Amino acid sequence: MEKTDKARIYVVEVEDETNRMLSRLSTCIFSAKTGIFRKILLLLIVFILVFSGFFAFQYLSTPANSGARNTLLEQVPTTQSLILRGGFFDYFEADSFSNNTILAYNVSSNAPISTAIMSALQLDEFANNTNDPISNSITYQNGTSVQGNLSISPGQYFLVFYNYNSGRADIQFGYILTPNTPMSHGPAQGPFASGIATFGITNNSGSVTPYEIRTNEIVGDANISSMEVDTPNAGQYGVSVTGATLQLNTLLVVNDSSSSIPKVYWLQNVPDFKTGPSQVSFGDEIWNWTNLVGYLSNQSVVSTNLQNGGAVYPVGTGPCSEACYVYNYNGNNETYSVPFDFELLVKATVIPETGVLVQMGELLQNNGSTVPWGINWFDNITIVDPNVQSAYFDVTGNSVPPIGLYYDTELVFGGEGNAEVAHFTELNASLGLFYQSSTNASSPLPSFPTFYSFSGDTGESADDLVVTYSNGIATLGTGLNPNYVYLGNASQSLILQAPSSTSTTTTSSLSSSSTESSATQTSSTSTIPTSSTTTIVITTSSTSSESTSTTSSSILSTTQFTNSSIIPTTSSSISSTSNSISSTSSSSLIVGSSSTSSTNSTTPTSSTLEASHTSTKTTSTGISEWEWTSVAVIGIVIVVFLALMVLRRKPVTS
Repeated sequence: MEKTDKARIYVVEVEDETNRMLSRLSTCIFSAKTGIFRKILLLLIVFILVFSGFFAFQYLSTPANSGARNTLLEQVPTTQSLILRGGFFDYFEADSFSNNTILAYNVSSNAPISTAIMSALQLDEFANNTNDPISNSITYQNGTSVQGNLSISPGQYFLVFYNYNSGRADIQFGYILTPNTPMSHGPAQGPFASGIATFGITNNSGSVTPYEIRTNEIVGDANISSMEVDTPNAGQYGVSVTGATLQLNTLLVVNDSSSSIPKVYWLQNVPDFKTGPSQVSFGDEIWNWTNLVGYLSNQSVVSTNLQNGGAVYPVGTGPCSEACYVYNYNGNNETYSVPFDFELLVKATVIPETGVLVQMGELLQNNGSTVPWGINWFDNITIVDPNVQSAYFDVTGNSVPPIGLYYDTELVFGGEGNAEVAHFTELNASLGLFYQSSTNASSPLPSFPTFYSFSGDTGESADDLVVTYSNGIATLGTGLNPNYVYLGNASQSLILQAPSSTSTTTTSSLSSSSTESSATQTSSTSTIPTSSTTTIVITTSSTSSESTSTTSSSILSTTQFTNSSIIPTTSSSISSTSNSISSTSSSSLIVGSSSTSSTNSTTPTSSTLEASHTSTKTTSTGISEWEWTSVAVIGIVIVVFLALMVLRRKPVTS
């Protein structure tokens, strides 16, 4: 997108004009013959200085770097890259849902560029009007190194880069948006993959509180009673007409001693269904989201399934500028029957001086009838990193992955591949999403604290699925109006154990004073191998202090774990809420028992949406209270200085 004649040197012009005005006024003052005229001129100076201060700050747009916003700015790595030819610009969307949203960015370039924050209207005018200057922005800065953070009101915003020079600009940048919600500036516009997903966001009637959960093991529970797919245009995507997938997707963060910037990988554990012949194959993919190119090789990612096709492949056949490589493994087709009940598992284990072992597994419970119980780790992949220090799956509403989108975890139905939009003619299924929170591998797995009904990261989707919800369990069926909504809180827990010969439904109340569940567990209980650890980070940055306290307490109560670290990320105290961990009971879903209950299932209404959404585009002035104070202080100092100079001169006598 070309943009010509945009190089405007406003700062020099403002400074020159201001200096000329002050010089003329000073001359007038010193030649004034009456005290009254001198006082009038002093008042005029005050007005001009205040106005000039506003004008300079409006165009120089120096954002405040203090407190929490300064801390956030220090966390922004320049992990993305961009090349701009002279006279061209590019932009990245960064939307805000809540009034407490902060956008922080860090930019470096080998040549001076303009970095701006624009509203949708400003971007449209800038892109389509060659006479519209870059200064018509909420804030902008020129230079080779730019840092900024900005408090923004709800709306649609864009981070814009403009190369006003004739030569090429090599740009490195990164940005963080917090809270980062999937319903940013209005109702979610699909289609999306539908099911159950967690974004690290709690929404209490529009009051948003981000949180973070780190774990090294995630389990998705699926129970399919019926499923039929018929997508007439599937051929244009290169997939089957009766094909669909159920995707367990999550992000893995790897820290090593060679860099202060963590590596980020997007992992997918995916059963691929063909409902016509009733076949399913289990496979997986790994994408490198550390930067836009996402380099992977068969030396950096090694699989035990290499002989079965588990390897790194280039994406597409032509030049690639982002997501260029993917690790992919596809298993053999197997026949399935309904009811088809199973768990999908993803696990990460640090191997010192080697890297991170990623295990993809499935635990089949029922394939038309009960089947022998046991976890099948069908793919074991090593992400080679001899300098590895730690690795964890990350769910957080506090940040944005290096390439954008969300740090979410999702268990969702969608197309078979290649961003297909699947059409389900029949579906009756229930889904749950859980994580390992205890060092005791036999402890129940809690559900994530909150859920949405749609995905945030995957490209595949479905056009006719409706989600109903009850306490951590999402039930899916078909319908003309898919609902993409915030579902609510959850307090379920999952116990992985072998099927019992006796039909039972068990409910347990987990206590924070003990790592053992009160649910009876037999000696045949099977657990996921090795221990796991989890860190939860609660960010108390809601729009009201009352809802913050309530929300934090809810999160800590419903997660029901005892061996995890709870780390506040702001100066706000959460000690009052941490004492109430054991105050809420949670229901326990025993995998392997012949029946489970899910009652009071409801369809989320409009009241569960993330705001009273409006179509208006409200833009911030970009001038914070801190900046206004700075302008006032500078103006007062200069006025006092000039006043003293004037008053020191003796009146001119005739």
